[in-house]
Amino acid sequence: MRSAFPNDHITLICGSWNADTARRLSITDDIRTYNYFPENVQQWNGTPLEDISRFREVSKGRFDIALDLRVDKDTRPLLNHVDASLRCGVGSRSRHPYLNIALPDEFETREVVPVEAESVVLNPNALQSRMPTQTPFFHETDFSVTDMHLIYGPYIRLPLENLRAEFGFQSSPPIM
Repeated sequence: MRSAFPNDHITLICGSWNADTARRLSITDDIRTYNYFPENVQQWNGTPLEDISRFREVSKGRFDIALDLRVDKDTRPLLNHVDASLRCGVGSRSRHPYLNIALPDEFETREVVPVEAESVVLNPNALQSRMPTQTPFFHETDFSVTDMHLIYGPYIRLPLENLRAEFGFQSSPPIM
């Protein structure tokens, strides 16, 4: 991540027993500790060691992106408590609606898409949109356009076979 974002400020939240290793690696600018798990995972009873108020304290601040890239989804709800423009993690939006970027679970992908199948991924910026706010990550409407479709295209040829489409929609109340 440091090589991809060499000039950005990166904050890492990790277990206290990992802090020294993280400092030695020198890949983050700020290291904060929160113990969700015990150091010895065999001693874990399924509940966080420290309470959520401690996590809120540790994750204080405004962030551009918050990432939880653990494949296991037990820590994913912590992203709800991070003040970030984008929240990213492994898992589906239906299970984690607070994710702006939901990365596919490797097992979910393996079950649904056969290895020999080709995938066509359409990035949001490949679609035509009449929404007033458009970024590479999302399109947002203020409902000023209501008498026609909001998103259409791209017009591409798809194979004649069974197809599966996934759409990510999120509804938020207006900010007053």
